[in-house]
Amino acid sequence: IFYYFLAGMIGTIILYIIGITQLSFVTGIGIKKAITVGMLPFLPGDILKILAASFIASKLRTSIKLK
Repeated sequence: IFYYFLAGMIGTIILYIIGITQLSFVTGIGIKKAITVGMLPFLPGDILKILAASFIASKLRTSIKLK
């Protein structure tokens, strides 16, 4: 489960970096404000979704007998 979670978090961090940069550039707000309005409200839900997907992926992997 850890590796699935790690992969999900790395992907999410990359997406947040791109999204926060674009939000800051397009709206003209600072990076701190862009993080406050564009990332922080969504982070808890994203972490829960990554945890759920990691758990499901690990169970599916064992049930379909992948290495």
